[in-house]
Amino acid sequence: MYVLILTLASAFGGTSIHSIQFIGGAEVCDAAKVAWLSEQKKTQNLTATAICVKSKG
Repeated sequence: MYVLILTLASAFGGTSIHSIQFIGGAEVCDAAKVAWLSEQKKTQNLTATAICVKSKG
């Protein structure tokens, strides 16, 4: 199982953190990460990061 941790930081000082749990392999998490980051690149004044982490559960 993998957890995708997403962060958005605004140029105006706000930050949000979200996590999404995936049942499946790293490929599913990586595909979601790539799609999310590519969508965030369309938005100005935001810095987006994403990381897939294997959960212990």
